[in-house]
Amino acid sequence: MSSNWNDRLRQTFGLRLAWWYAVVFVVSAAALVLITYLLLTATLRRQDRDFIQTTLVQFAAAYVGGGPNALAREIQRAEEAGLEGPLFVRTVRGRRDVLFLSTPERWRQFDPSQLAEPELSGQQSWATLSTGNEGEILEVLSARLPDGTLFQLGKSISRRAELLSRFRRALLLNVLFIVVIGIAGGAMVTHSALQPLRALTATVSSIMRTGRTSARVPVDSPGDALGDLTVLVNAMLDRIDSVVSGMRGALDNVAHDLRTPLARLRGTAEAALTSEDPAVLRSALADSLEESDRIIAMLNTLMDISEAETGTMSLRLEPVRLQDIIGETIDLYEHVAEEERVEIETRVPGTVTLHVDHR
Repeated sequence: MSSNWNDRLRQTFGLRLAWWYAVVFVVSAAALVLITYLLLTATLRRQDRDFIQTTLVQFAAAYVGGGPNALAREIQRAEEAGLEGPLFVRTVRGRRDVLFLSTPERWRQFDPSQLAEPELSGQQSWATLSTGNEGEILEVLSARLPDGTLFQLGKSISRRAELLSRFRRALLLNVLFIVVIGIAGGAMVTHSALQPLRALTATVSSIMRTGRTSARVPVDSPGDALGDLTVLVNAMLDRIDSVVSGMRGALDNVAHDLRTPLARLRGTAEAALTSEDPAVLRSALADSLEESDRIIAMLNTLMDISEAETGTMSLRLEPVRLQDIIGETIDLYEHVAEEERVEIETRVPGTVTLHVDHR
């Protein structure tokens, strides 16, 4: 059940990671696409308006210099020169007196009276109107000349609209492609990012299944968060392995070192059982207590040594005379020396001290 829960947790985390990556990638790409579209729209609009404004200045100069006839000739020269057209050109004096009108036949259905009319000389105003011909749109600039004449020039923005429509369709395909890339990239990033976690899970599962703490997690990317986690887990496993090895060694040492005192304790007990002399029994009990104390001291010493070797002991250092330490050591192994008929002599200055944990 624990394995199923871990699988669900990992899959849920992986799905969340892939989802967030895809969302961030798609939203960022969509924002860039939208900005590109808005910039293109503004650029094309600016180009059309610059053309309309420049052409209006050109035609207005011809009109001021030679009247409607000069304006007509200027329009004809511009068309022959490949002017981007057709154009709507209209001059009005006062409110209703149309002095000049040049426009294609298909644009005559829209109402020019809807155009804004600046009141003062030098003022300009923009307007966008439908020609009524298949939805074609005109963008018109109206300007008041110094003599009070209203000069209007307009241009169809159908080419701009068609270009933007094609661009929108291309962007839609790009967005769909971006979504696919975001989902696929999220899956790939998630698979790569979760690889250290899968290796960690496999190693821990192997240790739990076999009981062997020698397995280690491979470190693929040291330095990042998951790499640091892997290094810490391996260090923890090294510590656990060291503690387990120390415990096994301590048990081996205890089993080896306790044979002699336990055998002596058993021999003393057997001798007491075969005797009815109270003095012998009392001596056997005294020897048994002495051997028990030695066994307890030996066990405590072996456990302390094991803890010190594995690094689990917290030391409390204090000054202790070296002569006392050596004397306690001799007392601990005195029975072994007696059995081997070895005489131990020491010559240690009483002033030598060491900083050790004497517990």
